Amino acid sequence: MSLSVKELRDIAAEGDWDELAGAATPAEVLAALGPEQALAAAHGASHNTWNSQSVTRYGVALYTHLQQAAPAAWQADWRHELALAEAADRVFAFDVRNQALQRALAAHTPPRLEVAWQLAETLYAPEQAPLSLAQVTDLLRAALDGSEPAFALAAARLAWLYEQQGQGEQAATWRAREAELRAAGAVEPAA
Repeated sequence: MSLSVKELRDIAAEGDWDELAGAATPAEVLAALGPEQALAAAHGASHNTWNSQSVTRYGVALYTHLQQAAPAAWQADWRHELALAEAADRVFAFDVRNQALQRALAAHTPPRLEVAWQLAETLYAPEQAPLSLAQVTDLLRAALDGSEPAFALAAARLAWLYEQQGQGEQAATWRAREAELRAAGAVEPAA
């Protein structure tokens, strides 16, 4: 590492993910920042506003390193898997995305709505999807029927899944539910 710990911390604090990606390996970032700040850096790099593929790939590498090198911090929140999956999807790292979604799915029964929704999103490229159309439909329906607050985008996705399977009546039911949720202001997952 050619930069000092202080310099790496300053780069991360400024959110200069491009410079961080060029200055330090994921292991060096973890050593300099610690697990919590390194997770924040992975999130920042993965969700960089200028949509740089190389910086997003660096964020995926940082997430992957943290998963292996800091398992306690990683496993403290299932949302780390979801964040890794979202970032990996942006850079077409479908194997990484699918593995992260499978781990997030395995962490909860019934499935978390956000995980089921992300699994449904993978069906836009079905040859790369980790589960079948029918499996994802069942998971998303179970999640929407669960105790978590529903949101319109998930209901819309379920309606689309039913349409893909030629189940017009089910699709219409979930389109109506989507409209109810939109009217109530529940469009996206609650933060």
